[in-house]
Amino acid sequence: MWFRVLAARYGMERGRLRTGGRHRFTWWRKIASIREDVGVSEGKWFGDHVVRRVGDSVDTFFWTDPWLDEVPLSERFGRLFELAETKPFTVAEMFYRGWGTDGEA
Repeated sequence: MWFRVLAARYGMERGRLRTGGRHRFTWWRKIASIREDVGVSEGKWFGDHVVRRVGDSVDTFFWTDPWLDEVPLSERFGRLFELAETKPFTVAEMFYRGWGTDGEA
């Protein structure tokens, strides 16, 4: 329910809550600072206690979401990401384009 409220108030962008661009909303800035460990002396406490489930994979971006080993593939495989034409794709889209369950392309 909260997701619908926030989506109605702040809008959606590529299937996610809009962050507000250069002038982020105050509430989002606070959430983002926790997520990014800005000013948190205890380390990655937020990220260490939150798990992302891929589920049906339509809401999880293949390259930029940390859905595999807690690090986005765009960071782990930076050069490959630079060359990729599939940057905005979800895990589901990559699967349907030929990445089968056995990892075959």
